[in-house]
Formats: sequence, C-alpha cells, structure tokens
Amino acid sequence: MKRQVRVAIGRFVALAALAAGAALYAGGPPEGSTQPDRAFAPVAPIETLMYWQDRALGQVNLGLVKKNTERVTKHAWLLAELANVNSYRKPDVRYRTWALQLRDKASQIARLAEQKKFQQGKQVAREAKAICKKCHDAFREDD
Repeated sequence: MKRQVRVAIGRFVALAALAAGAALYAGGPPEGSTQPDRAFAPVAPIETLMYWQDRALGQVNLGLVKKNTERVTKHAWLLAELANVNSYRKPDVRYRTWALQLRDKASQIARLAEQKKFQQGKQVAREAKAICKKCHDAFREDD
C-alpha cells in the first residue's frame, strides 16, 4: 500500500510540475496578482486539487513542528503552486483572491523555513488555514 501511495504522490507532483511549467509558459500571474492569465486551465477535478492542498498544508504544519526545513519548503512550494492552479478554477473574484492569498502565504512559509523562522512560519500557516476556511465557508457545497 505504501508503494501505491508513493507512486500516486509522485504522479501528482509531476502533474503539478507540468501545470507550473504551463502557467509559466503562458505568462502566469505575478505574485500578489488577483487577475490570473486565462490562457491556463486546470485539468484535475477540484476535489483532487483540494485533497492535495490539504495534504500539503498538513505536511507543512508537521514540518514546522519538527523544524524540518526540507519538509516545510517542499510542501509549502507545492501548496503555493496548487493554490496558484486553483486560482483558475472559478471566475468569482473572491475565490481567485483567496486562492492567490493562499499561494502567497505558502510562498512566505517556504521563505521563512529557509531562514529557520519556524515560529513565524506557524503563524503564517494559521493565516493560510483561515483563508481556506473563508473560501470553504463561501464555496464548499458539502462537508
């Protein structure tokens, strides 16, 4: 079972890397932007995207507790890219804004971890979770 999970994670990370490359090639939105470039369109179901965002944030939090720079940075950058992809999901400005805020918070967490500022990273992770909650309260159809 563990091998299947690793293979699935590996495939998803490869998909995210391809999506990141496509967004970069398409001239994706700069950090802090709330107006995504519409040349890019996600392909994975939103439930899959949300599942992996949640998993990445969980790994970020675990890494922050353990003060594991590598775990935090890898998962924070993955979360940032997934949130970036997620910003293309809905045309609603609130949805895009929250997705891009999450992207920016995850990027900030990665940079803080690189500087070994784990306590500050924990605070930013809580802010990221609050952004998730706001969006879910507004858009999630079922729990």
